[in-house]
Amino acid sequence: MFTERIPIYIAILAALAGGIVSYFVFNHHSSSFMPTAGAATMTNKLTVKGSDADGVNCNYKTVYLNNGSFTKRLLFTEPQCESDDFASLKSGIESMVENYKKSGTVSSVSVYLRDLTDNTWMSYEPTETYNPGSLAKVPLMMSFLMRSKTITNLLEKPIIFSKPMPGVPEQTYTTQTLQPGHKYTIKELLYYMITYSDNNATAILNDNVDFTSFKNVFTDLGLPDNVKDPNYLITAKDYSEFFVVLYNATYLTASQSEFADSLLSQCNFSQGMVKDIPTNVKVAHKFGEWKDLRTNVHQLHESGIVYLNNKPYLLTIMTKGSDVNQQTEVLGAISKMVYDKMLANNS
Repeated sequence: MFTERIPIYIAILAALAGGIVSYFVFNHHSSSFMPTAGAATMTNKLTVKGSDADGVNCNYKTVYLNNGSFTKRLLFTEPQCESDDFASLKSGIESMVENYKKSGTVSSVSVYLRDLTDNTWMSYEPTETYNPGSLAKVPLMMSFLMRSKTITNLLEKPIIFSKPMPGVPEQTYTTQTLQPGHKYTIKELLYYMITYSDNNATAILNDNVDFTSFKNVFTDLGLPDNVKDPNYLITAKDYSEFFVVLYNATYLTASQSEFADSLLSQCNFSQGMVKDIPTNVKVAHKFGEWKDLRTNVHQLHESGIVYLNNKPYLLTIMTKGSDVNQQTEVLGAISKMVYDKMLANNS
């Protein structure tokens, strides 16, 4: 996903439109930070026999970091079978999506839901893959936070924003952006990148990220590691692992995870998942969009944690279609259906 600057840079951007942050973090890189020496980490996956929350025999997958001579850090564990508790909800989502497909609103939708209190889950169209778009800003943020463990005051490093980088892709949904001539710390750039999905902030962070740290965020979670591929694709379930380890505070430190989720809770994108959720319910979320003008396929996704009373849940919705405004309707409708189901289960 990262390459050196090359003449085709402008040509690629001309062929793509929308909030294509994956171009920055997956296909363009020059780093001012050198990686520090240290023991390499390795993700280990262990599948064991057990029973899920419904008492059904089910294999369990455990993912942990082999990051010490005597210890391994547990990242998460999950049953490999879906919960029957979500069968009716999954059926409802399927019917809704089929109606949207018939109307031409979308061509593809994938949904992953995980109850964070007992790790039961369901997945609709689990094998479909998507370009993450601005969803890639979450692992980019995580790589800086991980790096700040070994570089003192890294997040306070000041950087002057002189002017927008040539070819920075335009976004459908924009609010605030960096002001030319102003100085910003990396922490402030992370705020702009996550809260406002600002591509100018993302471009600066991309120019200052350590590639090894960024790649490790994927490989440490056992996710596809072809991070130099500009057409990097991921499933809704696999992408959700970033939010799982942030919620569990098992990859970053507790304070770093709290900081990351607090930024995500300030994301000001209100047209999708949070549109029909009561405003008093906290949601830590991020959206992403990507469009290929050659095929006119527009992808719009959103992933986040809904802090519903004492039963928080993680929801990731990924879509493909031709009208981003219609796709926001799909995000909102599926999110509302899930919210009502989880609220009823929590009553």
